Order: sequence, then C-alpha cells, then structure tokens
Amino acid sequence: MNYPQYPGAAGYPPPAPSGGTAITAGVLALLGGLWHLLGVAGHAIALGDGSYALGRLALALLVHLLLAAGLLTGGTLLLVRKPAGRLLVLVAASLALCAYLADLALSLAGQGFLTALALPRGPALLVTSLPAIATIVLASLPPTARWVKHHKPVPPGGSGPHWS
Repeated sequence: MNYPQYPGAAGYPPPAPSGGTAITAGVLALLGGLWHLLGVAGHAIALGDGSYALGRLALALLVHLLLAAGLLTGGTLLLVRKPAGRLLVLVAASLALCAYLADLALSLAGQGFLTALALPRGPALLVTSLPAIATIVLASLPPTARWVKHHKPVPPGGSGPHWS
C-alpha cells in the first residue's frame, strides 16, 4: 500500500536528506587531491634530479598541481555543502580521469608523462583511475545534489533555541 508523501507534518520540517553519497564523494576527492600532491612532490624532486626530460616533468608537475588544487578545494567545499564544491569535484575528477587515460595511451606508446617516476604503467594505471570514476559517479548522483542544496530550516521567531 502506498502512502502519500508529505513534505513534513504540521509544524515540523521535512526530514534532512542523507549525505552518504556526498560525504563519500568529498572524502574520495580529498584523497585524490592528496594523491596528486604526492605527484607534485615526486615530480618536483625529479626536476632537481635532472635525470628525466625537463618538459615532460614540468607538464606532469603542472597537471598534478592543478588536479590537487581542484580536488582538495572541491572536496572541502562539497563537505560543507557548497554547490560550487560539487561542480568542482565533478570537473576535477573528470579531468583527472582524462589525464589518466591520456597517460595510459601515451605510456603504451612509450611516452607517458604522469608516471615518469616509475609509478604504475599500462593496465595498472586503469586501477588508479577507479577512485576518480567512483568520485564522478557519487558526486553526480541526485542524493548528493539534494544533500548539498538542503538547508536546515530556521525556527520561527529567531535563530535557534533560547535558554532562560
């Protein structure tokens, strides 16, 4: 038997949406940002080493830096329910996935740029793209959008409980 869905009983606000998908997407974005910060550090160290091609290392350093900034900022904003955070996570995780796939294609041709420091190559790079795929899926789900848009209602007559 189906019961009609009401936004809230008389005088009570509707229930808050669950934040499971949004929180998981935010945490995955933060972990991805930390992963790319490790890439920044590794490629910065390799720039000083001089044993790798300078142009390729500079490109990898720039890509890691941009992805780290996007994922860390977006993940933080998503966890504090800012719509811009959800959008930034979607864009940064999608760009990360594109970078992984481009690097996979280039490394199969012997020209990879993100994995110049003997990190996983070839099929192993596909495994490293799974968290980016999960982040994209979770951030794009409707429950994530509902959670981000939900604001706790302010009770009538003030900003909260008053203690006497």
